[in-house]
Amino acid sequence: MPVTDPRIDAYIAKSAEFARPVLDHLRAVVHTACPDVEETIKWSMPFFLHGAKSAWPRPSSGWKRASRGTGNTRTASGTWAC
Repeated sequence: MPVTDPRIDAYIAKSAEFARPVLDHLRAVVHTACPDVEETIKWSMPFFLHGAKSAWPRPSSGWKRASRGTGNTRTASGTWAC
């Protein structure tokens, strides 16, 4: 069972009605792909951490991926590898 952050539950609950099922699905996909991913809120939006990598949803460009501490950020075309 994935460990979830209640702040993300609140974020989804406050989102527009049309977006809630999409956000729930996206969250489930991330947890299925990476069962030990950590959820948090950064910059007022959901953020997922896995080891030295982090990812967050970007509406205009799919997923963004960054290596923590390096400052390198790149578009991951909607996918994020564990």
